[in-house]
Amino acid sequence: MSAQEQQALDSLYEIDNVLTIDIVMPQAEWDAVRTEEPAGGRCNFDWTGGSRFTWRKATSVELSGTKFPARTSFPDVGVKKKSFCGSFSNDKPCLHIDFGKFRDANKPLITTSSGPGT
Repeated sequence: MSAQEQQALDSLYEIDNVLTIDIVMPQAEWDAVRTEEPAGGRCNFDWTGGSRFTWRKATSVELSGTKFPARTSFPDVGVKKKSFCGSFSNDKPCLHIDFGKFRDANKPLITTSSGPGT
């Protein structure tokens, strides 16, 4: 990775960069994500059965920052509930997002203009 690429990625986490993440997925998939209980039950510290939550496919995830990145849309993104015990909220659960779960994350993306009139 070049120094310029690293600097751009570092700017994603700058304190004055407000990041917006818009997730679009079918309602049935969202309902499945937000209401899923962890395999093996909540906080089962003896669980050895692998992943506790199911990956679901979001139609698209759009990222845009006030400084970086430009508005960019990623198709076919993996989304699942986060944490070992499970996010206890069914309204606003914590999520894992995997841009390479259902497609090659290194293929070109669709970038939209964020200028006036868009």
